[in-house]
Amino acid sequence: MKDYSTEADARIIYDDLLRQAGWEPLEPIRETLAVEMQIEDDLRKLFEDVEASS
Repeated sequence: MKDYSTEADARIIYDDLLRQAGWEPLEPIRETLAVEMQIEDDLRKLFEDVEASS
């Protein structure tokens, strides 16, 4: 019998169970990153506009 005692093993099992239940474990991470990237782009444009008007 395999020893599933490491955190990595537990995460794999946990993610597999979530997928079986119809949920994609990485989707919230992708959504968060997309929002963060958009905010970063918006801030960059804002600072460029401020610098250009100075």
